[in-house]
Amino acid sequence: FRPSYLGDGMKKYISAGMLAGTAYSLSLVLEAGNAAAAANPAFHAWMLTPFVIHFGWVSAATLVNLNGSLASDSTSSPRALTALGHSSALA
Repeated sequence: FRPSYLGDGMKKYISAGMLAGTAYSLSLVLEAGNAAAAANPAFHAWMLTPFVIHFGWVSAATLVNLNGSLASDSTSSPRALTALGHSSALA
Protein backbone atom coordinates (compact mmCIF):
# COMPACT_ATOMS: atom_id res chain seq x y z
CA PHE A 1 0.00 0.00 0.00
CA ARG A 2 1.22 3.48 -0.79
CA PRO A 3 2.14 5.45 2.34
CA SER A 4 0.01 8.42 1.23
CA TYR A 5 -3.11 6.22 1.36
CA LEU A 6 -2.49 4.64 4.74
CA GLY A 7 -3.77 5.98 8.01
CA ASP A 8 -7.17 6.63 9.43
CA GLY A 9 -10.19 7.36 7.34
CA MET A 10 -11.45 6.17 4.00
CA LYS A 11 -8.25 6.84 2.02
CA LYS A 12 -7.06 3.28 2.50
CA TYR A 13 -10.10 1.95 0.61
CA ILE A 14 -9.38 3.93 -2.58
CA SER A 15 -7.42 1.16 -4.32
CA ALA A 16 -10.05 -1.47 -3.48
CA GLY A 17 -12.76 0.87 -4.75
CA MET A 18 -10.97 1.57 -8.01
CA LEU A 19 -10.31 -2.13 -8.56
CA ALA A 20 -13.96 -2.91 -7.84
CA GLY A 21 -14.97 -0.31 -10.43
CA THR A 22 -12.64 -1.93 -12.95
CA ALA A 23 -14.10 -5.37 -12.22
CA TYR A 24 -17.61 -4.00 -12.62
CA SER A 25 -16.70 -2.40 -15.96
CA LEU A 26 -15.19 -5.66 -17.17
CA SER A 27 -18.35 -7.49 -16.15
CA LEU A 28 -20.36 -5.14 -18.39
CA VAL A 29 -17.97 -5.82 -21.28
CA LEU A 30 -18.37 -9.55 -20.74
CA GLU A 31 -22.15 -9.24 -20.60
CA ALA A 32 -22.23 -7.45 -23.95
CA GLY A 33 -19.68 -9.87 -25.39
CA ASN A 34 -21.67 -12.92 -24.31
CA ALA A 35 -24.71 -11.54 -26.08
CA ALA A 36 -22.66 -11.12 -29.25
CA ALA A 37 -21.05 -14.54 -28.87
CA ALA A 38 -24.42 -16.29 -29.03
CA ALA A 39 -24.37 -15.79 -32.80
CA ASN A 40 -20.68 -16.62 -33.25
CA PRO A 41 -19.04 -19.01 -30.72
CA ALA A 42 -15.55 -18.37 -32.17
CA PHE A 43 -15.95 -14.75 -31.10
CA HIS A 44 -16.02 -15.85 -27.47
CA ALA A 45 -12.92 -17.99 -27.76
CA TRP A 46 -10.76 -15.39 -29.45
CA MET A 47 -12.08 -12.07 -28.22
CA LEU A 48 -13.54 -12.59 -24.75
CA THR A 49 -11.10 -15.03 -23.16
CA PRO A 50 -8.56 -12.28 -22.30
CA PHE A 51 -11.34 -10.24 -20.69
CA VAL A 52 -12.49 -13.24 -18.65
CA ILE A 53 -8.96 -13.85 -17.38
CA HIS A 54 -8.44 -10.17 -16.59
CA PHE A 55 -11.81 -10.01 -14.81
CA GLY A 56 -10.75 -12.91 -12.59
CA TRP A 57 -7.43 -11.33 -11.67
CA VAL A 58 -8.96 -7.92 -11.00
CA SER A 59 -11.67 -9.48 -8.83
CA ALA A 60 -9.04 -11.33 -6.80
CA ALA A 61 -6.95 -8.17 -6.47
CA THR A 62 -10.03 -6.30 -5.23
CA LEU A 63 -10.55 -8.83 -2.45
CA VAL A 64 -6.86 -8.81 -1.51
CA ASN A 65 -6.81 -5.01 -1.33
CA LEU A 66 -10.01 -4.93 0.67
CA ASN A 67 -8.55 -7.52 3.05
CA GLY A 68 -5.36 -5.48 3.43
CA SER A 69 -7.26 -2.26 4.00
CA LEU A 70 -9.47 -3.80 6.63
CA ALA A 71 -6.55 -5.55 8.33
CA SER A 72 -4.58 -2.29 8.56
CA ASP A 73 -7.51 -0.59 10.30
CA SER A 74 -6.89 -0.64 14.04
CA THR A 75 -10.62 -0.41 14.79
CA SER A 76 -11.58 -3.53 12.77
CA SER A 77 -13.12 -6.29 14.79
CA PRO A 78 -11.65 -9.79 14.59
CA ARG A 79 -15.07 -11.03 13.53
CA ALA A 80 -15.12 -8.70 10.50
CA LEU A 81 -11.59 -9.73 9.53
CA THR A 82 -12.51 -13.41 9.79
CA ALA A 83 -15.68 -12.94 7.73
CA LEU A 84 -13.84 -11.06 4.98
CA GLY A 85 -11.05 -13.62 4.97
CA HIS A 86 -13.50 -16.48 4.59
CA SER A 87 -15.39 -14.71 1.81
CA SER A 88 -12.10 -14.09 -0.01
CA ALA A 89 -11.23 -17.78 0.24
CA LEU A 90 -14.61 -18.73 -1.22
CA ALA A 91 -14.18 -16.41 -4.18
